[in-house]
Amino acid sequence: MRRGPPYDSACSRPLGGNSLSAIEVQQSQDMNRLRWTFSPLLAISLAFGQTDEQDRRFVAHIQEALALKRGAVVADIGTGESPEQPLHIAKAVGDSGKVICIDIDERALEKLRRTLNENGLTNVQTRLGKPDDPMLPAHSVDAVLIAYAYHHFLESGAMLAHIRSALRPEGRLVIIEAISEMNRGLPRERQIKDHELSPGILGSELKAAGFEIPNGVEVLVENGGVLRYLFSARVAK
Repeated sequence: MRRGPPYDSACSRPLGGNSLSAIEVQQSQDMNRLRWTFSPLLAISLAFGQTDEQDRRFVAHIQEALALKRGAVVADIGTGESPEQPLHIAKAVGDSGKVICIDIDERALEKLRRTLNENGLTNVQTRLGKPDDPMLPAHSVDAVLIAYAYHHFLESGAMLAHIRSALRPEGRLVIIEAISEMNRGLPRERQIKDHELSPGILGSELKAAGFEIPNGVEVLVENGGVLRYLFSARVAK
């Protein structure tokens, strides 16, 4: 499911009435192709020219939000075929932990399985989910990650209810999304057409589903009129 950051919507249209340069148009086209092949984190690095150290801080921010520790069970919902996040998480939770990669696209999961097998990972599983249900037993996971996939959920309320049930006490739900400046005030339906979702809308949906967000909006990258952010939520007490 995961399709990466919405570079087409953020880069392919004029901002502030100014036309894009030929270089910017080419970069937009290149990133539009790359996002179907590479992971969201790598696509961000390529787009913004991040250094290796910036990449490490980016990944560390996500892992800190997930509160990863040895032996933890983590579900990555909407993984797609990209192995990058599962690899990072698998290393953090160790052999005694487990990563469950969930998607509704069996072909993407098959590609992911081949990549994981090539890397010899034994603590990563794949699971076919449903559009409204990640198919996780109650109180079975310590953390859930949804990276650039939440806006794809057609039944987001039902999905959040299942995730809430699946989380163990003190479990974390981390959602990464992006919103461009031009779309920030538009209705939800318009935002998701561009594979975006604003913090205001996402935060309201999380609270309506019984979650609380202690740290509010956490900025990951803000550049070129596009905000990439995360929420680290937990079940409200």
